[in-house]
Amino acid sequence: MSEQIRKLKDISKTVKEWAYSKINNQRKNIMIYKRKGRRVTAFCTACGEHIEGINRIDSYEDTLRTVMMPIHNTSSTCPICKAEGLWKAEGRCRDSYKTWIEYLVGQRLGDDFVFRTFSCEVTVRKNVINEIEHNETGRVYLSKGKKAEKWYHVWSYFEQGLVWSKSVGGAYYGGINIRWDYIYPGTFKALAKTPMFKYAQPTNRNPVYYYSAFARYPDMEMVQKLGMSKLQSALLCQYGANINPKGKTIWDRLRINKDRMKDLKEHQGDLEYLHIYQQERREGHRLSNDEIDREVYIKRLSPRDRNIMRTAIQHASFERFKNYKEKQKKNVYNFDVTYIDYIRMRLDAGYDLNDDVILFPKDLKRRHDELVEQARLAAEKEKRQQLAIQWAKIEQKYPKLYKKFYYANGDFLIRPAKNALEIADEGRELHHCVGTGSHYYEKHCKGESFILFLRRAEAPEIPFATIEISGNRILQWYEAYDEKPDEEILQPWLDKYTKQLATRSKKKSA
Repeated sequence: MSEQIRKLKDISKTVKEWAYSKINNQRKNIMIYKRKGRRVTAFCTACGEHIEGINRIDSYEDTLRTVMMPIHNTSSTCPICKAEGLWKAEGRCRDSYKTWIEYLVGQRLGDDFVFRTFSCEVTVRKNVINEIEHNETGRVYLSKGKKAEKWYHVWSYFEQGLVWSKSVGGAYYGGINIRWDYIYPGTFKALAKTPMFKYAQPTNRNPVYYYSAFARYPDMEMVQKLGMSKLQSALLCQYGANINPKGKTIWDRLRINKDRMKDLKEHQGDLEYLHIYQQERREGHRLSNDEIDREVYIKRLSPRDRNIMRTAIQHASFERFKNYKEKQKKNVYNFDVTYIDYIRMRLDAGYDLNDDVILFPKDLKRRHDELVEQARLAAEKEKRQQLAIQWAKIEQKYPKLYKKFYYANGDFLIRPAKNALEIADEGRELHHCVGTGSHYYEKHCKGESFILFLRRAEAPEIPFATIEISGNRILQWYEAYDEKPDEEILQPWLDKYTKQLATRSKKKSA
């Protein structure tokens, strides 16, 4: 292929002029001006001419002279070459202005074809005519029955120059892509004259991708005619179809039995069905339609769900499963997710799926939700058991703390938490942070602070307010949702309580 790179000629003048015309005229040309009184001098970078004129008409003779009224960064037309451009004041003009586009050109190479990408760069400098460069950046060679071959024109730090290479990664070459802003119209005429693209159907697709796939897979024409849209998409992506380019017939190239072509057409060339038909031919056996539909359904599930569904479906025909699915879909939003989750919970619980009542429950959603609730309760029970074991010291401290902190007066009473579970329940019932995390449990066990419950005397078991206390000082207290709607009543009562604790402490120390 390196010889083909050397043989290619430079693009024609017509192509270069077309590319140059695609660059915005107002950006590719500037007219640099300088004013002194009425006198104006300018330089047009499009034609390279120096222009002299005036910016004000005072007499009839002035109408015979070149009149220019430049304003910085406004568009105008050169009085000589009529090229459009921007006025730039000499004192405010940069050293250079650059504009560029990238474009795609296609050329026929005998029976083969090549896409070439170029950049057209226009550089505008002070008092210098526009500099135009066309540089080739990449090529894609297409040959019938072969994978597209991409070459990139990149800078080599070792060779200190531009070289052609297939490699665009790593430290040796800077990475680039085959890309373009415009496609030269002659490209499609060249494609139409190339034999291997005789039956190609131009679309809005990326032409490099489309024609690369058409060249690599000559059966693209037949696939299009048979309406195998899914297989066509896979061929265009050049991934997943597992084609044999050396096969003599289309079914040989698809690696399937001839009689499966009709079935594949019915499924629009679906890759999952194609892979199963390929497996049939590879292993020399034939599957029933029920078995094929079952395998396709299972393959489309996630790897984790496949084993669950395979275990479930082996206890009944796939046809029966499809009928059950159709009935349940009316009441179940996402049947696959719900059913697989239901079967997983049944298997975890050790149920036998040979029982139709278990395998196909009459009301799938209700049975699923019941199992979810059972699992939640079991998990919560286990969590509470672990909580009680982890913070067992809270229960051990309770008798001593009860003697110290218990207090009842009027409508309210205070007592310490009996165990960790009470603290967790308190936080859940009152919707605050007590009971979440390990912070309060740990402080309670270490004796740094303690959790007390303030309850109404008439309902001592119903959570009302939670208190964190250290010594005889209340650190914080809150009712539900970390609020204090009864502060006017509770705060004076709590003040009396802390005074009572202080009195008790003095008596003990005496």
